[in-house]
Amino acid sequence: MDVDLGGRTAIVTGGASGIGEACARRLAGAGAKVTVIDLDAGGATRVADDLGGTPVAADPRSPSSTSTPRVPPGSPTTSAAPRWPPT
Repeated sequence: MDVDLGGRTAIVTGGASGIGEACARRLAGAGAKVTVIDLDAGGATRVADDLGGTPVAADPRSPSSTSTPRVPPGSPTTSAAPRWPPT
């Protein structure tokens, strides 16, 4: 199945390795701008750099641990997924 995610933003937690990294690579391959969030700052940077994305070193379970991401002005910050139930 081919999906065009050009112009979309994807946020992947656990994106420095394993399934998270595979998802980040697949999303980027479909055209999404990917933000890679992981406890492993070096891994997040490595994957994000490979993909032209943005690395964020953080523990998503703890909001106070999150570094300030470099999000370009005007970038969408909410999911483009449809809401359920529809309104």
